[in-house]
Amino acid sequence: MVEKRRRTGQKILFDYHGMIVPTDADGVSADSVDAGPQSRILKWQKDLFDGADGVSFVTGMLRDKIVDLYDVDVDKTYVVPDGVDFDHVARGWDKDAVLRLRHHWQADSATVVMYVGSLDSLHGSGYLKDVVRELLGSVDSRRNIRFVVVGVGTESVDFATLQKEFNGTLFFVPGISYIMLPTYLAAADVLLVPHPRNLLTDNIESGKLLTYLASSKPTVVTALSYARQFLDDGANSVLCDPDSPSSMVDAIERLADSPVLRNRIGAQGALLVKDKRDWSCVARTCEGVYNDLMTQ
Repeated sequence: MVEKRRRTGQKILFDYHGMIVPTDADGVSADSVDAGPQSRILKWQKDLFDGADGVSFVTGMLRDKIVDLYDVDVDKTYVVPDGVDFDHVARGWDKDAVLRLRHHWQADSATVVMYVGSLDSLHGSGYLKDVVRELLGSVDSRRNIRFVVVGVGTESVDFATLQKEFNGTLFFVPGISYIMLPTYLAAADVLLVPHPRNLLTDNIESGKLLTYLASSKPTVVTALSYARQFLDDGANSVLCDPDSPSSMVDAIERLADSPVLRNRIGAQGALLVKDKRDWSCVARTCEGVYNDLMTQ
């Protein structure tokens, strides 16, 4: 593919958002390409890294990791951050629908804690389940907290089971449309990003995180490397220990006890993404990358 494009005179920009990386216990290198789907993808990636005119990454941290792993020429790399449609998230919700959702969740005077996203180990479902059990295991929390989990994935059935266990306090919604996402976020009081520590989540920008922040709702985030670099704990988000679900529970309880704190952190989070991660900002960065490639 690379050579075919080159013969037409076209420039090739490989936009790397994270795919398969060699991580087995024997320390397989990017050059180790035995038979099998994963090995073929590794070889395909390395061919693109070698043959592309430019390679873009969503964070500098991910770029540094991949440059080292695949021996990519750093001079042909760019950082183009992920973005969010700020206006859609911040203003695209329906007030009456928000009221109906909160009434359905019996949350007229309770704090709604919400997770929206994939339900699998890569996105921290095990951690999230521990948070649910610890938080809703308390009599006081069951009275004052409504936990809403929206998503699909390999662990969906576990959350359906938890909904039965914590009937009336945990609500499991198996997926919603993108159009409805702003309304669900507007109906929440606290949002959660429980990502576990691994090569990609530790170094990549989460679209989920940017969307949450744009909603002006306080977001509790596991303190992975990228989150610590991008966010300001206690100012525009609340960071917690990725190895301790109790740390996230403590953060939720602090936010549940203080509407003033929730509003302050939520407003600062929205300002962060509006100024730095709205698609209009990202588009200007992309334009600069394309112009640079075309003048080489």
